[in-house]
Amino acid sequence: MRSIDVGFALNVPDDEALGAKMAAVFDRHGVAYTADGAVMLTIPQQEGADGLVDAIDRVVAGAAFLRDLVQAGL
Repeated sequence: MRSIDVGFALNVPDDEALGAKMAAVFDRHGVAYTADGAVMLTIPQQEGADGLVDAIDRVVAGAAFLRDLVQAGL
């Protein structure tokens, strides 16, 4: 998981046994797959004085996502 302009880019393991657990967590947090196959947890953006800024606290959103992954056994 690494921070990018619009949220977090995620590296997803190719372990089919984890698929259902990951899908449930991803659904709860709005994780999306881009056209080029990237997996992203997007953070809503809003217009700020110098361009787009996070509309919510990305640290809080990222921590909630990670807690949910851990609670799911991932």
